[in-house]
Amino acid sequence: MSKKNKPKTAPKKPSEVSKEEAPKNKKTAIIIAAAAIFLVACILLGIFVVKPAVEKNKEPSTVPTSSGDGVKLGNYTYVDYNGAQMAEELAAVLNQAAIDSAEACGKYGVAVTLGDRDISRSEFHLYYLDQYRTQMTEVEYSKEKTGANRTGYDIDKLPDAQNHPTKDMTWAEEFTIKAIDAIKLNYAGFDMAIKTGVQLEENEIADVIMSYRRVENYAKQFQKEPDEYVAGIYTDGLTYSMFAAREIIVAYASKYESTKKLELYDSYSEEKVSKYLSENDSDYKIIKARVYPIEGEYDPVEASKVNTEKEFLEFANGNYPYGGYYAETRTQCFYVTKTSIANTFGDEVADWLFSPDRVPGETQVVEGQLFDYLCHVIELPYYGTSCHIMSYEVDHNEALDEAGKQAEVEKVEKMLEEWKNGDATHESFAEIAQMSSYTPERDVRSGEYGYQINNWLFDKARKPGDTAVFSDEYGIYMIYYVQKNEEDFDWNVYIRSEFAEEDYDSHFNEVSEGKSYDVDMNSSIVNRVVKTANVRITNQINERKNEGK
Repeated sequence: MSKKNKPKTAPKKPSEVSKEEAPKNKKTAIIIAAAAIFLVACILLGIFVVKPAVEKNKEPSTVPTSSGDGVKLGNYTYVDYNGAQMAEELAAVLNQAAIDSAEACGKYGVAVTLGDRDISRSEFHLYYLDQYRTQMTEVEYSKEKTGANRTGYDIDKLPDAQNHPTKDMTWAEEFTIKAIDAIKLNYAGFDMAIKTGVQLEENEIADVIMSYRRVENYAKQFQKEPDEYVAGIYTDGLTYSMFAAREIIVAYASKYESTKKLELYDSYSEEKVSKYLSENDSDYKIIKARVYPIEGEYDPVEASKVNTEKEFLEFANGNYPYGGYYAETRTQCFYVTKTSIANTFGDEVADWLFSPDRVPGETQVVEGQLFDYLCHVIELPYYGTSCHIMSYEVDHNEALDEAGKQAEVEKVEKMLEEWKNGDATHESFAEIAQMSSYTPERDVRSGEYGYQINNWLFDKARKPGDTAVFSDEYGIYMIYYVQKNEEDFDWNVYIRSEFAEEDYDSHFNEVSEGKSYDVDMNSSIVNRVVKTANVRITNQINERKNEGK
């Protein structure tokens, strides 16, 4: 007798922060999404691919504290901006954006009022499409992690033509609410940064300038002016300065948040953290397991016969109805937390895997919120720690074809082989790592790299002095494993971070309450934004259909 998976309530939607953990708070998620959303837009338009953030080897700088214009320090001249010192270029962009925004409000109307700030229809359109594009990345993440779109959002339908799976609203209404949240979060965080004197370091200024100047390069590629290019991606009335200003505002809001959270992070006593751990033990362990979301019909009797990891992989590859499924990688849940499992597959799967009743090698079909899942335990949950590594990392040269990129990989493999044939010491590898443009030596936690590197780093068989070369779509990595940091437990970082997150939320809500950030929405103009956005979304739907995706 066969059993068919039937749609149930949708599980929590996955969102990627590092590579595994989803944001536990919508404010953090909005800031992260907003800071990178133009990159997401370009990805969807097929313009370029972005390498996930890796800590760069940059030296921090200081900023002037004296008032007045024209203070030169390092690479930048600082001027007064509303009582705070700011790099001259950033201040000029913000001032021009204010002029452009006022013109857009007059010509296209005010969509949202935030205290005494008017948000034009053009700017709101930017934020609304950001939410749509963020949802599309969550769909792709779900497909990558589970083999199918399990977010509850149908990419072949318009947002206002489908209901949210767990909320009494359409997806268009969900995007509208999130857009307003993002606007309030960004502007309130920016105001707090300016008011308290939070400054961007010199390297952070360079990063934000680079983030919006990319638009100039893309505009040139399409033989357009930056204003025309930005309006073409989003909507009429949105200028290059308005887009660039949003990047600056997000950078300052993010810096204020991270600065405040760091203060909070260090304020919690060891006793408080340990007590919380004892009460929430399983939430801070990591597991090595496999999960297969069973597609279509299957025989429960056959599924119950699966015992070994080999049998699990054979069942998953044989059951998947569409072909091209590689269970070896698609079912991996290696060195991930209970939260990560829950965000991807639902609480039922996470609760089963992390139950104290589990034993290594145990396999069972778990009925989840949306699908039935075949689960297999490889290693029981345990407290994870960081590890210390050295690495030589280089980005792929995008001008090369696959053969050219493979040749670059082979060059790095030859470098490693030559090192092994030489003195093969820690010191000599460190000299190689110093040639990398990324931080050559550092502590790493599970989830900071893709699955191949992550699985290698945190394999219990790993020992000091192990080396390997990896390649993925972003670049090439030659890694030297220095040691496991036995006492640097993940739970200490995660719990302190969660405490800081909660306390920052309280702080943010307190300072953002009042008339300065009261929201008033013009429903008729917001509805026009939805309809205008539908035209662009419809074009993307048709393009995917024409491409057979």
